[in-house]
Amino acid sequence: MVLEQEGGWNVEASFRDDYLFQIAGPASLAVLEKATGESLSDIRFLRFRNSRINGTPVEVGRIGMSGNLAYELRGPMADAQKIYQFVYEVGHAFGMERLGWGTYLVNHVEGGFPQCTWTFTTPHGMDDAQSLQAMHAAYHVSGSVDPNDLRARCRTPVELGWHTMCRFDHDFIGRAALEAEVAQPRRTIATLRWNPEDVLDVQASLFKPGTPYKPIDLPYAPNVWPQAHADHLMEGGKAIGYSSGTIYSLYFREMLSMACIDMSAAQLGNEVEVLWGDHGGAIKPIRATVARFPYLTEGRNSEVDP
Repeated sequence: MVLEQEGGWNVEASFRDDYLFQIAGPASLAVLEKATGESLSDIRFLRFRNSRINGTPVEVGRIGMSGNLAYELRGPMADAQKIYQFVYEVGHAFGMERLGWGTYLVNHVEGGFPQCTWTFTTPHGMDDAQSLQAMHAAYHVSGSVDPNDLRARCRTPVELGWHTMCRFDHDFIGRAALEAEVAQPRRTIATLRWNPEDVLDVQASLFKPGTPYKPIDLPYAPNVWPQAHADHLMEGGKAIGYSSGTIYSLYFREMLSMACIDMSAAQLGNEVEVLWGDHGGAIKPIRATVARFPYLTEGRNSEVDP
């Protein structure tokens, strides 16, 4: 099909019937090298090259957006089942397990990768009224923050910790605003470790008289996607940011979330409160501790790079 838009662009889009499998974790490189019979350590982050698995051509891509070692296999859908089964059988010796969608979202919080439609959303490039309408149409909007507060659900590059990749040697939309924020950042990103007693109080309220708190779904909450979730983050009764991307980590046996937090409150070990619940409903203050970001520090992409 041909798409025409203002500016004179003439774009032709085509669709491929391809599979995409993700193999992640510290042993992912070893599994794929065993499956392909060749070294793949030359594939750098966000690069790919062609290989073969059991005689069938495959495209091997290096990913790991959360910072953890990971790869993708891609090819025609007709080859999907045999490639999947062969790699899975090879992976048995390395302890490979099949994991569901929930693990994908958990990994991004553990590994420190903010993700649009999960830990934040975008203003959709329109005015406020249209943006709000688009957000409510596209996302599950939830949290103790007013559902019409779009800004609480958006992030700047500085608030995501991505400003270190910004270059100011050319003009672009928003350059002046970004330069000013980089010079004097107001907020940053951090991991929050939730107090387990407060988390248990939320779940226990389901079995007690009165209005229960909003349950904390496992392994990610709310248990819907895509999300535009935002909970108020407080310190001493003062609003200091927002919490989103709430997950239960079986690996750490902890409830974690991502914080967009004032610089003044972002010190490691600082005690804050997450106001858990939906705007206008029962709200449970949950104690939380500002923790390292990323939270998962082992098995990083950099460990296999020269």
